Amino acid sequence: SVGHFQRQSGEDVECEVLDISAHGLSLKTANRPAIGELLKLGDKFGCVVRHHQRGVGVIFIREAEDIARFNRGITPNTD
Repeated sequence: SVGHFQRQSGEDVECEVLDISAHGLSLKTANRPAIGELLKLGDKFGCVVRHHQRGVGVIFIREAEDIARFNRGITPNTD
């Protein structure tokens, strides 16, 4: 299904859900946020964990600290 996600910068990006599971989803999008970037997907939050030919793979996050970091626009340290 076609939808959108919000980047930490506030930018809304159109995407298509390719696959979804209890732990995350695969999105078709020309705009590929960096691995480790937090995204808002409707009422859920996720973290980009991989890039693929058609877009990105995202895992859902529930940690209050990560959600607060998204709201402040801070990308987690992935080093």
